[in-house]
Order: sequence, then C-alpha cells, then structure tokens
Amino acid sequence: MFDGSALEHQADPTLEPAQLFPPPPHPLVDSGGGQRFLVERILNYRDVNGVRTSYLVHWRGYPPARDSWEPRA
Repeated sequence: MFDGSALEHQADPTLEPAQLFPPPPHPLVDSGGGQRFLVERILNYRDVNGVRTSYLVHWRGYPPARDSWEPRA
C-alpha cells in the first residue's frame, strides 16, 4: 500500500496566477438578454419533506469553488 498523506501539491513556480486556472467561459446570452451558464454535472441534491428542492451544480468551465446550490426549476 501507498500512503499518499505525505504528498504535497506544488504549483509550477514558472506559471503566473492567471495561468493556474484558465478564465471561465463567457456566459451564453438568451433572446431576452439574460445570461445562461452550462451545467457540467449535478453533484448532489437536497430534499425537504421528501420534495427535491435544490441541486448542487458544477458549472462547465468553472473550478469546484464556484459550484453552487440552485433551486429546482
């Protein structure tokens, strides 16, 4: 077995901070001028009294720190 707890993640020191994470894609614009974003996957969901109320969404092109809980449409 291999104990990975001793490993450390190190970023490439030659990269600028903006190169570590590519910029997010531009949002899509609908016919009414509203912004729309693409869902890459649903990570989780929440139920209240047996009714699904919201979803944890991972947005395409965004890092996990930008995942968000969104209400059921």
